[in-house]
Amino acid sequence: MNKTVTLKLPDGTTVRKHVRAKDEKELNAKVQKIYAELTRGRPIGKVIDDWYAEHSRVISYNTQLAYVQPIKDIKEYLGDKYFNEIKASDINRFIIDLFEDRRYSRSSLCIRLAVLNDLFDYAVLRDLCEYNPCGSVKLPRAATSKKRELPTDDQIAAVKSGVKADFGLFAFFLLYTGCRKGEALAIRFEDIDRKRKTITIDKAVVYHGNDAVIDKPKTSCSIRTVPLLAPLEIALPKNKSGFVFGGDRPVGKWEFERSWNRYTKQIGVSITPHQLRHAYATILYDAGLPVKDSQLMLGHSRSQTTQDIYQHITDARRQQAFEKLQNFVND
Repeated sequence: MNKTVTLKLPDGTTVRKHVRAKDEKELNAKVQKIYAELTRGRPIGKVIDDWYAEHSRVISYNTQLAYVQPIKDIKEYLGDKYFNEIKASDINRFIIDLFEDRRYSRSSLCIRLAVLNDLFDYAVLRDLCEYNPCGSVKLPRAATSKKRELPTDDQIAAVKSGVKADFGLFAFFLLYTGCRKGEALAIRFEDIDRKRKTITIDKAVVYHGNDAVIDKPKTSCSIRTVPLLAPLEIALPKNKSGFVFGGDRPVGKWEFERSWNRYTKQIGVSITPHQLRHAYATILYDAGLPVKDSQLMLGHSRSQTTQDIYQHITDARRQQAFEKLQNFVND
């Protein structure tokens, strides 16, 4: 028997197909198969390319680099599947396999899940699939993130006393602004308002090889205004223009690395720029600022990130108290 059937697709369009079958049962089976093929959507690998071409225009260069390996992993694992075939269980299996087989850290798994979440949101809005299956996927409980160490009192004291050392002002600036390294390198004297006692953070340096390029900050939440605290106001030169660190141009990558290594040797302690960002978070914590206010000053896009840092500070302080008590009773 031959029959022409009209199939209505989820997007409202209709398709006519001519079907040949020996009986009604075979006809129904063939029609169901045709409908399933028509509603499979597009392969996820192809949609990733379209999504990234659009998404890359609104993210920073460093974020683009951070997406390279996650996209490669997703294409390798899910690239031949169609959107309408992918279930939460498929994504959950993908995350578990990366953790169990490749020993990915919690932060690495988070990035891959975040990319998939953005990708499916993009697909839902374009009627490529009906829903985003990422919402019910959780990271393995055993997956842990390596927590950055808070700087010690001795390290902070060395940074404060070493403000006049070569490159010492840069470390001092991080300590009293909480800037990310790239944000601080992009600061110009024109961004510092001594009358209002504020510093505007609205750009960042990214490195293309050794070349320093001014780019948008990490996220839109990274654009912020922070207070010009008194110790930093005193330390900063007056009546200058251009980049605070670099003069007419921002500091290049190799120049920065040499300067930072020379600086840490000069002050006699090993410390990273990101540790000083955490030191600023500790200042906010000790000042009693609520998480929401600290989130704005640190430029975090999620309050949970700030809350995690506050919790880390609390845990570290508690451990120090336990150790002091142990040392006391052991003497």
